[in-house]
Amino acid sequence: MVSVCVLTNGGGSVDVSEEQIAELQGVLRGDLLVDGDAGYDEGRLVWNGMIDRRPGLIAMCEGTSDVVAMVKMASAHDLVLSVRGGGHNASGIATNDGGLVVNLTRMNGVHVDARIALRAQRALRLG
Repeated sequence: MVSVCVLTNGGGSVDVSEEQIAELQGVLRGDLLVDGDAGYDEGRLVWNGMIDRRPGLIAMCEGTSDVVAMVKMASAHDLVLSVRGGGHNASGIATNDGGLVVNLTRMNGVHVDARIALRAQRALRLG
């Protein structure tokens, strides 16, 4: 692989080199997948089997820091961005052709800071 062409919101594209992909992968806890990688086909599938799109990059996020890094990258380069949460959206907006998909399906847990939750609960009672 020499580079991956990723679409921008303005109708153009950005070439992401193998070195840049490796650098991004070093920042992520999860995987950054391109067509041909193990897991790419599973990462691009959505609930509606009639939707068959092929993103340029798929970030298989493992946590909040992965999501933040990918959203910042998409924003900095004006990349087409879709977020796949794992729900049952029938329209296919959780994926795209040629852009970046931030796949959240590995993020299936919740951490609640009890102190913050208690403060929020008290604030709601006061309001």
